[in-house]
Amino acid sequence: RCFNHSLVSYLLTISFFFRAPDPEDPFGKILPREETSWFKDDLFGLRTAEEAGKNMYESFDGDHLRFSLQDLDGWVQKYFVD
Repeated sequence: RCFNHSLVSYLLTISFFFRAPDPEDPFGKILPREETSWFKDDLFGLRTAEEAGKNMYESFDGDHLRFSLQDLDGWVQKYFVD
C-alpha cells in the first residue's frame, strides 16, 4: 500500500507496484507483480532489481502525491544522502 486515502490513490495502487490485469480475466482479477509476465520474464530488469534489493517502497497517509516536505526530505536523506 503506497497511498492510503482516496479513490484515485486506490486505482493508482493497482498498477503502482507493477501489478496488472490478468490477461485471462482482465476485469475480474489483478495479478500481483510477481505473477505478471514483465516480472517473470524480467522484461525491463524489474525482477533483477527486486532480487538485488534495489527497489524501495514507502508509504504515507494522504492523497496521491500529497506527502509532506518532511516525508520527502526523509526519503532524500535515506536513499540519496546517507
